[in-house]
Amino acid sequence: MKSIGLDIGTTTICAAVIDLSNGDVVKTLTKQNDSVIPGHSATERLQDPEHILEICLFLLNELFSEYTDITSVGISGQMHGILYVGGGKAKSPLITWQDGRGSLKSPEGVSYAQMLSEITGIAAATGYGLVTVLHDSQNGRIPSGADVICTIGDYVGMILCGNSSPLLHLSNAAGLGGFDTATGDFSANLPPGINQSLLPEIITGEAVIGRHRNASVCCAVGDNQASVFGSLGSGVSALVNIGTGGQISAISDMPVKYNCGLECRPYFGGKFLSVGASLCGGYAFHVLRDFFLEATTLLGTQPTDDLYMRMNKWAEQALKNQSRLKVDTRFQGTRSEPNLRGSITGIGTDNFNPGALCLGVLEGICSELQDLSSRINPPLVCGERLAASGGGVRDSAIVQSILADTFGMRVVVPVCNEEAAFGAALISSVAAGITDINQAGELIKYE
Repeated sequence: MKSIGLDIGTTTICAAVIDLSNGDVVKTLTKQNDSVIPGHSATERLQDPEHILEICLFLLNELFSEYTDITSVGISGQMHGILYVGGGKAKSPLITWQDGRGSLKSPEGVSYAQMLSEITGIAAATGYGLVTVLHDSQNGRIPSGADVICTIGDYVGMILCGNSSPLLHLSNAAGLGGFDTATGDFSANLPPGINQSLLPEIITGEAVIGRHRNASVCCAVGDNQASVFGSLGSGVSALVNIGTGGQISAISDMPVKYNCGLECRPYFGGKFLSVGASLCGGYAFHVLRDFFLEATTLLGTQPTDDLYMRMNKWAEQALKNQSRLKVDTRFQGTRSEPNLRGSITGIGTDNFNPGALCLGVLEGICSELQDLSSRINPPLVCGERLAASGGGVRDSAIVQSILADTFGMRVVVPVCNEEAAFGAALISSVAAGITDINQAGELIKYE
């Protein structure tokens, strides 16, 4: 028996076929998410949901045509963005998590994101679904005929099953903002401008919402939760992801209230996920690469090979030097302190060189995530295994080594590099009753 995981990303859409007998990834297909459409203002970030649906159907049709024993389909995707739905059809573009209308000033003199956060007491940012609804309601932007809001994953799931309205898993509902993880429902103190009838129906567990081509379709889940579920096998306590950003995620049995840059999200099997995110993360190394590129341009030369590969080698060579640069890589601030900026200290005549700077940035990226992890409750146990994913980890042996030293844990990298699609496939098999959560975890393999 096999399962398909469909991950609807902002830039790419991936489908993965998993053999449920051994956890092997049989096949993956990826297409560019070229659905961007222009907005009415510079702050808007929109995508065409019908084009996204076309891409998803193309991928699924290809895989169903090739494999006849697919028993379940799982969906993950961006969990903050929304679209308006009415009568089982999209009534608006997908307003993505990158949309900036929530940062605009409301008539009350504060941003819509700040207004929602202050009224509910639950932190929210621009791009969160309910922040978008609050803005739209106060500016006459709710589309005609809209009955409900949902994420893009919920919309695709609804269409696949021929349902007339979306059903939201807790992981997606929580991503909309104004959601109380402890009670499992939206806050009772939502601003008056948010029409309660627009709030979607929530599913409290992992459930089948219908069928597509005789396969069970699982309720769509958040991409963060799907990535964690596809990465944390037996004996692995947490997941570090370093891509454009950075993230540390760990499972807890009870909801935890944080006020220090972390948040607690619904997970699977009645558990919860403590998540800490660094805004710059792996992008800090990209910024350093651009610095070197600009320097070579000014000198009238250009590198002919992969500069990232060179920078990793320079960093490895700098490990031999006992004198290290200390780099604070919070170049874009933090969620709680957006105006904070990074720094470089410990500069001496023996370490003011490209290699030391490369090593310092990589260590800074890992240190920021370790600092976030130190506030997670219950605390991570030194010596346990730490799963690591993302391009910034998979492509860099030195980053894996730095993570191991920084966290004091053995680093393992999942074999499947499409963790969200893999996790979505696994959770769909749980929802369909083909496996249970423990059996699904045993299917995860590491390099």
